[in-house]
Amino acid sequence: MIFIILGLSGSGKGTQARLLSQRLNNIPTISTGALLRIKYDENNPDGVKAERYWSKGKWVPDALMYKILTRRLDEPDCYHGFILDAFPRTLKQVTMLDHYLSHRDKRITKVIHLTVSDEEVVDRMVKRAQDDVRVFGKARRDENTDAIKERLLSHHRTIDPILDEYESRGLLLNVNGELPVGEIHEHIVHELRKEHIIKIHHRRTIRIERGAYERKNRS
Repeated sequence: MIFIILGLSGSGKGTQARLLSQRLNNIPTISTGALLRIKYDENNPDGVKAERYWSKGKWVPDALMYKILTRRLDEPDCYHGFILDAFPRTLKQVTMLDHYLSHRDKRITKVIHLTVSDEEVVDRMVKRAQDDVRVFGKARRDENTDAIKERLLSHHRTIDPILDEYESRGLLLNVNGELPVGEIHEHIVHELRKEHIIKIHHRRTIRIERGAYERKNRS
């Protein structure tokens, strides 16, 4: 199974990806943002190139992002499925991902879009930056106000055509991302069960300690 979770920065993509993974035998969740930061911290040449873009709130060029991501997708743990957090971000990346999957006899199972207002996103990200300063002594490089605003602008310029494309394929599931975390997850699971995408023979309750989970699994 291959899932994509899309939404504005701070919409809770990473949290929902990990909760869904728990329902699906812990298939890997791959956050492009986290992957880029890891590669930068490793001083990977491609990661260093990419940092010049994401640290300013700009999209990493398609070819560079594809190169970094597909190396991760080629690892053995992704063979039976994975959840992509925030990829694709452009129509060209949609095509590139299609090409990658078709050459491996794989296809996208569902695209989950978390809908959150700009105001809510800014509020969440400002709070997240404050938490990072308190806990880690500094905020992420892309958590300053200018970078946040630039990311919102970039997102709105590119996301609608992607959503339209996946909706035309019957793959899109829109979910209210402003609901409590647990309710969002249960709504996603309910919709996937309705479409017979996943089968869960008994209800599993996932306990979420407010704040703690999001700090560990940020999106």
